Amino acid sequence: MVHRKRCYGKDEGLFKEKERKKEYFTQSQSIGPSFIKSSQDMDDSEPSVAHELPSKGTMKYGSHIEDICKSLRMFSQVMIPHMKVISESDEQIIQLMSKTVNWINIKDPITELKKQSSEDIGKMFAHVLIAVQDETNVLMEIHELCTNDIVSSLSTECEKLNFKYNITGHFYSSKSINVSFLIHLLCNAPALRLLDLIYCDIKGVNVNEIADTLYQEGVVLELTNLDISENNLNDIKGSSLATLFAVAPKLNGLHMRNCSISGTVMEDMFKECSSRGVVLELTWLDISENNLNDIKGSSLATLLAVAPKLNYLHMRNCSISGTVMEDMFKECSSRGVVLELTWLDISENNLNDIKGSSLATLLAVAPKLNIFT
Repeated sequence: MVHRKRCYGKDEGLFKEKERKKEYFTQSQSIGPSFIKSSQDMDDSEPSVAHELPSKGTMKYGSHIEDICKSLRMFSQVMIPHMKVISESDEQIIQLMSKTVNWINIKDPITELKKQSSEDIGKMFAHVLIAVQDETNVLMEIHELCTNDIVSSLSTECEKLNFKYNITGHFYSSKSINVSFLIHLLCNAPALRLLDLIYCDIKGVNVNEIADTLYQEGVVLELTNLDISENNLNDIKGSSLATLFAVAPKLNGLHMRNCSISGTVMEDMFKECSSRGVVLELTWLDISENNLNDIKGSSLATLLAVAPKLNYLHMRNCSISGTVMEDMFKECSSRGVVLELTWLDISENNLNDIKGSSLATLLAVAPKLNIFT
């Protein structure tokens, strides 16, 4: 709760929070260059790396080792040009690459790879991701370098090698996003639980495309927390949001703060979920700072019906009237709904026409409510 309240700050605060999360994830995943050492057979001024590995064929990608190592050698010439790699076997470089390369701020040296074809770059990226241990940092760094053609090649190579990313969280830290890369990531990260897309200039039409593509591909995500706040999603479809819940059935935290989403879109999402018989796992929904003046109280009651586990509902500064809130409370009461709400934030809305009796109804249908702002 404390973490999410920080996100209510100004733009500067949100950027700092985003950088803090990235830094934390980086520190938790990074591994130092423990295998770098001087070679006795070479000039001490020229460092090299060497390490004993199992015999050929004992690694997971044994039949593809030669091809993978060819990519890694080419990549190492760009990333660690001051190193000479001593390899007693092709397999050796796979572990060495994961230990000797600093994967933070690799954009400048990696642009040298642009001289190669998109197909070769995508294939190389797949091989590098197989070798490294800090997949999270590599994925965060290369997404801006990936054109659609590179992503296509990357996807093809991952499919050929049956390779999946072993990451649980992903954060976009820039103002640009490649939708093809994001779809690729979601299709190939089966353990991904946290996706942070704050301030990445994603559009509503992009979310529509992502949700529909994943649904058509039959992808089922483990995603539990999605933050797409501070983006202009005014062209998003309510049906696509409902589809998102279909491909991410375990989603329990959805944050869409200040996204230019209308009340009509939210109503369409609630109705679509209800008509599909979907019961949401949502425990936290933040739709603050959107203009929801056209939303109906009955639609908000439908939300609470399809998300019976909802604990935290934030609708701060949404241009909601007291009448709408009254209708929501009455509708819940008439349906015999007992809410799990513990935190309701409807501050900074003009509720001057709300009745005390309606607030009493709220307390009756939400007996666990302990924070009401």
